[in-house]
Amino acid sequence: MTAPVRDEPAVGQAAAGAERRARGWLRRRPGWELFLQFFAVLLGVSLATAVASWREERAAATTCARALRGLANEVAHNRSGLAERVSYYRSVVDSIDAARRAEGEAAGLDDVTAMRGMNPPFFRRAAYEVSFHSGAFGRFEFALAERIAGTYAQQEWMLAGVDKTSDFIVQRAADLRLDDLRMVFADWASMGEELLGAHDRLIAELPRPEAPSRTTSAP
Repeated sequence: MTAPVRDEPAVGQAAAGAERRARGWLRRRPGWELFLQFFAVLLGVSLATAVASWREERAAATTCARALRGLANEVAHNRSGLAERVSYYRSVVDSIDAARRAEGEAAGLDDVTAMRGMNPPFFRRAAYEVSFHSGAFGRFEFALAERIAGTYAQQEWMLAGVDKTSDFIVQRAADLRLDDLRMVFADWASMGEELLGAHDRLIAELPRPEAPSRTTSAP
């Protein structure tokens, strides 16, 4: 039995082809490794950036939510205090009118039974300042930010008016007439009522204010 005859040229060509393919694969492999390394780095940077951006947005959203809650509580507190003062101003006006009806021109300050001093308004603004300087204010919707700023500006306008008329009363203290006093308190009441309306409109757009905490004494 004779061994099969091998085709030497064909074997050589096949071996040469395999060698060329192997060399080509080896030449291409460093490029693929470089690409994969670059892609891995790019993916890692992108993920890190996305996570950092998500954390920043979440932190900013939390800051905005806290700022809005703080503003809601502050505006509600300011409105409550102003409502009490407006009621007082109106009671002084009514008391002056009653004294005039009872005593006529002879009515004096002692006849104004509702008078308990000037009792000017006081407004908190700490939450407004914090929201502004923390950057949260700049992330509010424009219409809401405009209403907040307008309401706080109206508070300052009322305080300036109260200071001005208070100076007027001090200067006229020696010969202060009931008509002058009535004019001042009526003016304060009108300014306060306008501001109460601004408070109400703003409160309707803010989160619900937190209920004040109540402390109970031990039995």
